Amino acid sequence: MIYIYQVMDKDFILLDGSQKAALAFEIVSELTPSGVIVRYLGNGNLCHYLYTVYEFLDQLDFIDEEQTLAQVLKMQEKNAAPVFDPFQEFNNLPGRCIIVDGDRLVGFYNIHQLPENKRKDSGSRNTSQEEKVFTHSLKADFPERVVLGQTISLLVSLAKTKKAEGISVSAPAGSIVDVVVQVQQGFDLECPCDGQLAVTDEEETLPIQFHIKATKIGPGRIRILCFQGGQPLGATTLAPTVVEVSEPGEEKRISPTDSDLALITFDQPDLSLIIFESINQGFPEISFRLSARDPNLGLNLKPFGAVRLRTDPLRYFTDFFTDIERLPLRNAEERAIAVQIMALKGSRLFHDLLPEELRQQLWSMQDRIQTVQVLSEEPWIPWEFLKLQGRDPMGRVEEGPFFCEKFIMTRWFPGIGRRPVMHLKQIAIVVPGDTGLAYSQYERDYLLSLSDGRHIEQIPANYLDVIRALSSGKYDGWHFTGHGVFTTPDPNRSTIFFERGQQLSAEEICGCVGNCGQAQPLVFLNACQVGREALSLTGVGGWAKNFIDAGVAGFIGPLWSVNDNAACKFTQVFYDRLLSGDTIGLSVQKARNSIRSLDELTWLAYSVFADPLARVI
Repeated sequence: MIYIYQVMDKDFILLDGSQKAALAFEIVSELTPSGVIVRYLGNGNLCHYLYTVYEFLDQLDFIDEEQTLAQVLKMQEKNAAPVFDPFQEFNNLPGRCIIVDGDRLVGFYNIHQLPENKRKDSGSRNTSQEEKVFTHSLKADFPERVVLGQTISLLVSLAKTKKAEGISVSAPAGSIVDVVVQVQQGFDLECPCDGQLAVTDEEETLPIQFHIKATKIGPGRIRILCFQGGQPLGATTLAPTVVEVSEPGEEKRISPTDSDLALITFDQPDLSLIIFESINQGFPEISFRLSARDPNLGLNLKPFGAVRLRTDPLRYFTDFFTDIERLPLRNAEERAIAVQIMALKGSRLFHDLLPEELRQQLWSMQDRIQTVQVLSEEPWIPWEFLKLQGRDPMGRVEEGPFFCEKFIMTRWFPGIGRRPVMHLKQIAIVVPGDTGLAYSQYERDYLLSLSDGRHIEQIPANYLDVIRALSSGKYDGWHFTGHGVFTTPDPNRSTIFFERGQQLSAEEICGCVGNCGQAQPLVFLNACQVGREALSLTGVGGWAKNFIDAGVAGFIGPLWSVNDNAACKFTQVFYDRLLSGDTIGLSVQKARNSIRSLDELTWLAYSVFADPLARVI
């Protein structure tokens, strides 16, 4: 069986129909992707239109410079390209269509166009060395078609293959890989849902067996996640089909996709808190697993009870952040009140979001751990903001510090392998000159002063130049200072603003613009609200997820509006510490502490997605 992801072309650029056609003509002429996808909201429906680069440029020749793409291309909903899931079967695919995984544009298919991979190797891997090592890849054995009501065994193992382009698993025999299976559509999973595989010198390990029952006719989705010591190694997705009756003929098996595992390292955070999100009786529900590096704590993917969210989390946290932004800070009394309100909000989140057993566990061992990574699939909750709470021997409530205050803490996604190194040899900075932010130019001057031993390049703050620079894939650091806004209900439309009103949205980090992740850069968007994540139509959306999907090693952005002076100071201390050899987690913690006296709200605002132990090398 052939799936759509095996035939799609990933070389495209996404544009907006409201964009000036002359600007679009210039950027497409320079980048020359295989395909051009234009999104346009007309008559209340968001549609996407697909063009070859030649079709696109031909229609934009000899145009009025004030015309938009929608005007020039005469977009009508009936001409929109159909949208398909990458895990659907290739059979009966139309000649031209767009491929969307969740809400992320991942490619297109055009029967008249042969796919071309125009991305170049970033040079970050040593091929001559990789050819001498073996890659352990995840192997899953499961039928392509399963009869409704039937329970089938899923077999998961590690296979040793020599593959120079893969990501090698560098680990001695006996290293343990933890496997967690999630059923996302069409199936139920019978316990247990996790197991362990030991790395061996054999060509293939003995498999783990999971029992999975088909519950709904149609396309299914099964996800397999791998961890080592609580740290993510990667994930793979299976897409079997549930049918009403079996079909005659030889049974076909599924081959997993994206199954190379990330590098196993033994320098790991003290604690990994893994959060999974699901739907139970129509309500979002989060469950927890806890892993600790210290074997004396006895924590390795230990499960904790689920917590059901009884209200709309997107609306709740949108109001939550708005309340913070509205806190007055005009005098000492108002600032003292704001500090107390923030503390109460953090304590309430800790109490309401975590099951009692987990609260007790974290309280009891808080002085035995320093580094914490939260691996979260849900997109709403500001885990940095939770405030530890427990009881003294007399049973009285004791308030502890915020998570990001007590711990060296970062976030990441459990299905994406860790990226433990950064380089910062070639940094792009974007600082619009018309923001009205008094300290933005001080921040720019500070960043330019970091040029000793590295190349700092100021990219003109306009759409065309930023898109061109992102698409080049040559920068291993990106820093933006300016204005941003979080957008509901679709977080992928969240925006940062350039000069003269030009703007870039999170969903545009895809296609050839996604080349920005090839050098695995650190991305720091020092703009209001850009750190927020939320659910888009069918998946996590926002700046962090889109950049991390593209391949970046880390992302930093504030969850709410921040003070200009404090944000500038945070930037300076963060880079000073990071470039002096501190880990990214410790650098952020020191930067928070340095601005705490400047602004009672900004020091808590920053959300960091990275390996907490990642360093610049």
